[in-house]
Amino acid sequence: MKKNYFLFLLMSCVVFSTYAQISIDGNMSDWNSVPILSEPGVYPYAKITSDGTSVFYLVSLDAANIFNAGSGPGLESFVDVDFNSSTGQKSDWLYISSGNDYFIQGLSVFNYNGTPGANEWAWNWLSFTAENRALSGDVRTLEQKLPISDLTVMPLNTNFSIAFGYYYSTNSTYDASGYLPQADFNFSQRKSYSVKPRTKVSLGNTGNFTSGNAFYHPFMNDTNISEYLDFQSGASASDNPKHWASWDLNLVSPDVYDFKMTSKCTDSGQAQLSLIDMATNEVVKTFESVWYPINTTMTENNYGTIDLSDINAGNYMLKLTTPSAWDTNLKVEKVTLSKSTTTVAEIPENDEQVKIGVVSNKLQILAMNPVDVLVYSLNGTLISDFKQVHAVNQELVAGAYILKIRTREKEISKKLVITN
Repeated sequence: MKKNYFLFLLMSCVVFSTYAQISIDGNMSDWNSVPILSEPGVYPYAKITSDGTSVFYLVSLDAANIFNAGSGPGLESFVDVDFNSSTGQKSDWLYISSGNDYFIQGLSVFNYNGTPGANEWAWNWLSFTAENRALSGDVRTLEQKLPISDLTVMPLNTNFSIAFGYYYSTNSTYDASGYLPQADFNFSQRKSYSVKPRTKVSLGNTGNFTSGNAFYHPFMNDTNISEYLDFQSGASASDNPKHWASWDLNLVSPDVYDFKMTSKCTDSGQAQLSLIDMATNEVVKTFESVWYPINTTMTENNYGTIDLSDINAGNYMLKLTTPSAWDTNLKVEKVTLSKSTTTVAEIPENDEQVKIGVVSNKLQILAMNPVDVLVYSLNGTLISDFKQVHAVNQELVAGAYILKIRTREKEISKKLVITN
């Protein structure tokens, strides 16, 4: 056990050394550069970090609620030290795919001493340390320290998971506890938040945001998380928009960036990026959703540009979601942002149904409803024929073309000039 414990301390120093040192004093400014563990831009939200000897975590409520400091424990935490539902307390309704090895109620630490993998409320008290918790001045945010030395029964692995139960007041009246992440019976896999080594992505010229480096919805199917993010693993396709993935981003050079995504899917759908201030959890910018085409294998597609030139340099969460509420079976390997060197040559048509653009030598079409797209040379030779698609991203050699798009209401005909 001692060998595992000191191995964790060594790994923790490496994993968390880039983040600020945390003081439990009610001043939350030392959390500004710590990435958001839960869904960015949504309340309540959580953060977690470590200095190698203690784990620090923070939970912040929305403006309408405050922690109930006068009644109840305020915050409860559930820790699964080994990502194994068979070694701890396994809930039969909440986080059914996690095994809670430790339970922290207020400032008391308990270890599970019931039947492994069973839904038994059997906890053994281990410790209590009064100085390990502090509330912010507005009582909206609670920070807490968990000494690793208190976890004496099972060692804390480098990879573990954590969930929270919180008690809050509305207009100073005691209310019931909530859960973070929230329970949702539409998902067969319900886990607590994954805590593992993740690398900050610095964006100056090019940044690769990979599936294995992502923070993600804890109910997402993560069997192959090192290969892809599975945006369809709920009970039905209507649950797809609940999934999210995010990355710890250091924006070094505000500029315009080309947006590429490597993915596979069975049908076309929408994907959307947004930028969240890491210090405040406020959404800074939401970018227009893009349509991804059918990809039977992992394919990198270009989705135009996103404008970060009006964003201050600093620490953000880059979040990826899909608004598509139908079966697309989207699996994302990575998102790539690279400083753009292209300019828009021509925008032949924009309306509420169809958007057409040419970026450098690439024809880009996004359609609200399925359309037919035909591309001809000037002598009438058919170059490309797309049937009932939502999106087209096609490279064309320099020259002039005739573009025809057939919607349910009309046919659009345009002349395109491609200059490489």
